[in-house]
Amino acid sequence: MIVVGAGLSGLIAARQLNEAGFAVQVIDQARRVGGRLATRYIGQSRFDYGAQFFTARSKRFGVEIQKWLEIGLVSEWCRGFGEPDGYPRYRVNGGMVQLAKHLATPLEVRTGCRVSSIIPLAQEWALTFDQPELEPIQTDAVVMACPVPLALDMLRTGGAVLDAAAKAKAQSFSYHRVLALLITLDHAPYLGSSGARQQHDHPVFSFIADNQKKGISETPALTLHLTHAATEIYWKTKDGDLRSALAEELTAVLGQAKITGFWVHRWRFAGPVEPSEEASLLVATKPGPAVLCGDAFAGAKVEGAYLSGLEAAERCAQSQNPDPA
Repeated sequence: MIVVGAGLSGLIAARQLNEAGFAVQVIDQARRVGGRLATRYIGQSRFDYGAQFFTARSKRFGVEIQKWLEIGLVSEWCRGFGEPDGYPRYRVNGGMVQLAKHLATPLEVRTGCRVSSIIPLAQEWALTFDQPELEPIQTDAVVMACPVPLALDMLRTGGAVLDAAAKAKAQSFSYHRVLALLITLDHAPYLGSSGARQQHDHPVFSFIADNQKKGISETPALTLHLTHAATEIYWKTKDGDLRSALAEELTAVLGQAKITGFWVHRWRFAGPVEPSEEASLLVATKPGPAVLCGDAFAGAKVEGAYLSGLEAAERCAQSQNPDPA
């Protein structure tokens, strides 16, 4: 089986299939695993710049988090970015990407490979790549744990015939874009006891985190996510101009702290505009199951991506016989 996408959902799906006895290969166009489980290293500074934390509302995800706690992979960060609300927010020790690396350890993962088409053959699916030196590969089932528009492009290019109702659902998905600012400082501003602020009503910054206070950076390192509205305004602004354009808003956050480094990351598919409550979407059954999953499903967020990957694996496993090897 093939899983396209090495973010949380894809890695969870692949692990489930692998543990059930199936031969699985994970493919991702990026140079590293993780998707939005993303951590950047700049000198002694370390930034989580995609997903910042996760919570557990379902028993199934809660059980998994307990396992991660026991091996020291994750720890509790706080119970609210203001007044405590009783729900633990978990961080990944060493940065969010460490969770992806842990999940990928037992798997066969190919990074730096961009799938261009998913083609239905008589008995199997064939995946082709943008890189001409890469040979097509064939599989009896495919899990697409990538943004839904990208998955549809691969299937459309390959000439796949999709279930009409599932296709209509898939075509209804749209995504927010988000700009993330990564800033090093001579000293960190005070952002409360947790070192972070979740700002639902702020016109420019929706989330601010001090990665040093969070416990993953040796030096002051701030991640600031722009709101959806502000992102649309500044999406095409050059990196060098963005600092000047946001100077007043940055000063309000940083106070007397001086910026020593400034970087920008653009998340084209930061999250679904309207998350699906369904955990996955089966878009084709011939020549084998083709399933969409990811953080657009199961209510979105990290927990949604986890639950979506589980269900996608279960849907594929139900229609196949495990490899006896």
